[in-house]
Amino acid sequence: MEKTFKEIYDNKGFAYDREYESGGDHIPLEFYLKTFPISKTIDVFLGFYSSAVFKTLSHVMASFIYNGGSMRIITNEYLSEKDKKNLIDDPEAFNKEHIEHLIEKRRLNLDPESSHFYDCLKYLLSNGRLKIQPVKFNKFGNEGMEHKKQMVLYDGVDYISTNGSINLTLRGVIANDESFDLFLPWDDAPGTFRNASKTEKRRKTIDKIFKKKHADFEYLEASQIETDAKELAIDKEYMSLMHDSKKLKFSVKIPPRIKKLIEESKEKIYDAIKLEKKTPRFPYPAPYPYQLEACKEWVEANKEGLFEMATGTGKTLTAALCLIKEFEESGRQKNIIVVPGQELVRQWKEELKECRFSGIYEWYSGNNRLEKDKKTIKIKNKSIESDKSKLNIIVTYDSFLTESFDEIFQKDLSQYIVVFDEAHRMGAPGFMKAARKIKFGKTIGLSATPVRDWDENGANEFISEFFKSEDPLYSFPMEDAIKGRDGQTFLCEYNYHPYFCSLEEQEWEKYKELSRRIAIKDEKEKINFKAAIARQAVVDKAEQKREVVVRVLERLYREGNIQWTLVYCPKGEDKDAEDKVLKLIIDKVGEWQNKNNIKITDPNGIQRELSHYEFISETSQRDVLLKSFEKREVDILYAIKCLDEGVNVQPTRNAIFAASGKNKREFVQRRGRVLRKFDGKKEANIYDIIVIPTAEQMRNAETSSKNFLRGEFGRLIEFLEISKNKEKAVEIIDKKLKDLGTTYADLKKIVEENEKNRAAEKHS
Repeated sequence: MEKTFKEIYDNKGFAYDREYESGGDHIPLEFYLKTFPISKTIDVFLGFYSSAVFKTLSHVMASFIYNGGSMRIITNEYLSEKDKKNLIDDPEAFNKEHIEHLIEKRRLNLDPESSHFYDCLKYLLSNGRLKIQPVKFNKFGNEGMEHKKQMVLYDGVDYISTNGSINLTLRGVIANDESFDLFLPWDDAPGTFRNASKTEKRRKTIDKIFKKKHADFEYLEASQIETDAKELAIDKEYMSLMHDSKKLKFSVKIPPRIKKLIEESKEKIYDAIKLEKKTPRFPYPAPYPYQLEACKEWVEANKEGLFEMATGTGKTLTAALCLIKEFEESGRQKNIIVVPGQELVRQWKEELKECRFSGIYEWYSGNNRLEKDKKTIKIKNKSIESDKSKLNIIVTYDSFLTESFDEIFQKDLSQYIVVFDEAHRMGAPGFMKAARKIKFGKTIGLSATPVRDWDENGANEFISEFFKSEDPLYSFPMEDAIKGRDGQTFLCEYNYHPYFCSLEEQEWEKYKELSRRIAIKDEKEKINFKAAIARQAVVDKAEQKREVVVRVLERLYREGNIQWTLVYCPKGEDKDAEDKVLKLIIDKVGEWQNKNNIKITDPNGIQRELSHYEFISETSQRDVLLKSFEKREVDILYAIKCLDEGVNVQPTRNAIFAASGKNKREFVQRRGRVLRKFDGKKEANIYDIIVIPTAEQMRNAETSSKNFLRGEFGRLIEFLEISKNKEKAVEIIDKKLKDLGTTYADLKKIVEENEKNRAAEKHS
């Protein structure tokens, strides 16, 4: 099958005299069957609108959709006699109200061709790929009637056009004396542009009409035509439409030569369906413009680069689009995706399957098939230079560093595209050491927060060098994800609620002691990172935070909003420390629950006790627990580290940050988990527990206190600045800071200056 109009021309596939007419050597349907399936855009200027418009083309409309085509139709205000009788009383009114009572009756009476036609139109309308503009010709007042019949088609490379009768009805293309002339740019003699200029003139006229800037026309509403397409159709995916087209038969008797054309068209559909099952393809009608832009940037950067994209913006699908682009260019499926844990292994597998990749293997320690899969991978890797070898491996960072992985690939991944999800993980010392010895080819990094705050080993420098740039190749910040880009929002808005507490005296003394130890470091270190991490743990595990967690839950309970709540709890130096702190928080909530006889009304109206569970790495049946949380059978989840990367908890309405510290990557990712969209969820609430010095601590140790405030307020500013209730939250913060002799504005200025200094130091 030809892929462009030029190929049809080169194969002498157009009418030799460039004229198509019913009953002639070349009939109109022949032209439509050849050109529509490979057209990217089709603009049609019709004489009058008929509800059967394009019905004849039912057999090729699905192929047009499959090829990504978009259509625009211009029609005058006059309806066919059949539509005047069956659709509306007033032929000049295009209003939904006139036809609603006829919709059900007409749906039952549709023949298969019409049903398929409307399904195709609805698909195009629903995906923004069909525009209809009824017009009234007013150049000569009310005396004139626009009866122009033209068409402009574009295959992604060249424009061609027609001029003449194109009432695309079954009788029109088969029985009536319908005809039109075809204008091809290749017919122009050297130095002449007759065909090309006529086509360009028609294209500009149609563009002008759709912009409603052509003075010869009055512009009407298209609701009647669009309502037809929506109300008389069923929502279907494009492959379902292809299958329908394959089974379609004409409802009337047709000449043998036309039947032959249809059968040839069906054969092409069969081939497309067979190929579709084996061909990687974007799983939705079209990528978002920003995904296309990111992919384009990656290609232009020699297929190497890091995408810094907020949670919820489709990082995975953006990377998959790059893999699809590579397949379209080379026919190769040779990809390795490196992820933090098994949850993301499973998620990536589902995404790749949705994109129709094959030869997908999961490489992580808990995979029961791993040893068998390794043998298959080893065999396929030996023939990796063959384009027929399909090898898509999803491997955890830990498994990527194993001897068995290295044994197969021998430190040579130059034949693969390697995708590093949560790319900040590349800064781990073990990974950096191993990666420096591996030969890479094409690479993609994905992260919402690629910069590591605790950069004790030059991790940020390594990541920049690896992707050959200090800055991300493409960025999509969280603010854009919330406020919207390309007419689409990706995360819900949120309210920020600051809660305050302080360190107990023994905690304060320990904090100051660790602050002094931070300066005592090895020559290779910038600071004493062990002391810095231990100091942050003092803040994260502050005893007073437990009481604040209960205060927040009391508020949520009073407001009838306690369900779908996450509590982010402190992590410890080891598992025993984590278990101890987590137990203290859960016990404190349990005391409050028992003392106040807290009851919850479930979705079925039945009262029960408040249900709360821990959600940590060792939690068994985690998927079941998340499902129970979604169904409101579990009200509160206490999480530590396992919700930082890859696990979606979309129903979450409330998040209590009992610990997030100064690690920007952690608290930004945790916020992203909370802001995921979910059915019925309009906004989220973040309850941030901030530790500040007491007035006495401020007086006795002013320098330490100010440094302490600056550390805590980095997170507060990040959360507050794009929140929905910023002004109200600032009032609460300033009221609390008054006793400490400072304001939110003062602290924000200090934090921003420190950030500028850090950035300048990095670039220097």
